[in-house]
Amino acid sequence: MYSFPETIGSHILYAEAGSTQGLCNRVANGLTAMANARDYTHLYFMGDSGTPWLCRPHTYPPVTRALEYLMENGISETFNGVIKVDLTELPQFVKHLFWLVRCNGVTFAPHFTDESFNIIGNICQYGNIHISTLTTVADDGFNDVVLAAGLNFLEGMDCGASRINGRHFA
Repeated sequence: MYSFPETIGSHILYAEAGSTQGLCNRVANGLTAMANARDYTHLYFMGDSGTPWLCRPHTYPPVTRALEYLMENGISETFNGVIKVDLTELPQFVKHLFWLVRCNGVTFAPHFTDESFNIIGNICQYGNIHISTLTTVADDGFNDVVLAAGLNFLEGMDCGASRINGRHFA
């Protein structure tokens, strides 16, 4: 059974972008910059159900590339576990994850955490990063890390309010 841990703070972060591809790149680079600023060596990505990562075939090119990327990196059609991603590979992984989440290429909401379980987060279909701090160490200086990573806090609006005008879901 899945249960969300007790949190210190919860935030929705967004990146400014004029296109979906630009948003994808900025989210990947922003999350990587945040992880680097906190000296994380890896992030761990997991689903919130027992469904395999590769259970849903897709025909949209960015999603098929993302599914191929996972298969090329050893993820089988029955794998439903945690994916450990080194920070050197994180930008590429997040770009593929972005498309999987955005276009329903996975049937669950992939969450991520660091090796010491200081944070837990996910990237939603709007391209926003939902992140919760789980320790006071992670919460201290969090605002500075976010802003230095080129991300912004979404305040006073719901998550979908930051979507790019004219953007349609595939």
